[in-house]
Amino acid sequence: MAEGKDVLEKVGKLVALAQSDNEEEARTAAMQATRLMKEHKLVVVPLAEIERIKVMVGEANALAKKYEGEGTRKMMLGALAGYMLAGNKML
Repeated sequence: MAEGKDVLEKVGKLVALAQSDNEEEARTAAMQATRLMKEHKLVVVPLAEIERIKVMVGEANALAKKYEGEGTRKMMLGALAGYMLAGNKML
């Protein structure tokens, strides 16, 4: 079974192939990409969402640095991660 980067590369190639003009080839590639993503618990995240998360983490880091101590920093980042994982949206 492929691992890590190999899986991502394979999914990327299959997604590209799913854009084929050959309908059968495109359908097969899309099905294989979906199967691999489910098997490896991968999800598609829009780039805009990734950028939003980077900004939120950056702001959390800046706030944590404002308050001294590594324990506080870890606590704040943990709280942010928990908040996001719970499906809540900030901003």
